[in-house]
Amino acid sequence: MASTHQVLGIGVDIADPERLSRVRKKGDVMRQVMGPNEAHFWPLSDADAARIWATKEAIAKSLGTGFWQHGMAWTDICLNPDWTVDLFGAAAELAESSDFRIEARYEGRYLIVTCLRTKPNLDLDLSRGRIESLGGHG
Repeated sequence: MASTHQVLGIGVDIADPERLSRVRKKGDVMRQVMGPNEAHFWPLSDADAARIWATKEAIAKSLGTGFWQHGMAWTDICLNPDWTVDLFGAAAELAESSDFRIEARYEGRYLIVTCLRTKPNLDLDLSRGRIESLGGHG
């Protein structure tokens, strides 16, 4: 049997590492964006700062909210050294049992991060040509 997923949300964010670098020179906003569990990223390069910022924004958008709405804070989204994600607080509540697929790529100097939020939806029995729904609509 093959499985498929229902799309629950899509988030996209674009970051400019050069612009974020200029902002960080005035006061490192990343200290507000990152929690203590993300200390492994310090010292923080401009490229990593942009990736952290854009990834957290894309995830928040895929949840259908922004930061501080529904009580969600930047630190509710925690990035691990391998760029996997752990969610806490309001972000974890909003995500429930969602799966996230996150991709980051550069277009010129801009970093584009996309987040696809899904949940398992169907089991496909291709040998018998039928689809059995495991919940949801469709």
